[in-house]
Amino acid sequence: MVPENTEVMEYYELAGFEEFYLEDSYVLDLSIGLAETRIRLEVVLRENHPDYAPPREGEQYCYRQAEIRFLGYTQVTLSNIQDISTTDLDGETDFGNIDIFRRSGEEYFLSGDWGDLSIRDGEVGISLVEDSR
Repeated sequence: MVPENTEVMEYYELAGFEEFYLEDSYVLDLSIGLAETRIRLEVVLRENHPDYAPPREGEQYCYRQAEIRFLGYTQVTLSNIQDISTTDLDGETDFGNIDIFRRSGEEYFLSGDWGDLSIRDGEVGISLVEDSR
């Protein structure tokens, strides 16, 4: 439950996330560490993203490899873990989408079929990485 008077921000309201669409992006890997947590994605770029290109043949969106990084946090919790991995025609494994990603006060909360991730304090960013396709 969100405390009263706590500002809730959806991911697309966070600086740097405006031109990404996570609900149809795919989680490829999740790595939790003492100093940083990383989520590797096959992410959908919105049309105003500087690296946007028309979708490849057979794809609905412009997908690129990206990474969400959390740094400087005081607590990280992964719960409701599910092994729902699927393998696409290219042989790449994914764990589904990020259905929810919001910030409430000092806590980030992400959720999908793969589980729930809660990160307290710290900073978050997203960047494109070299596409392996």
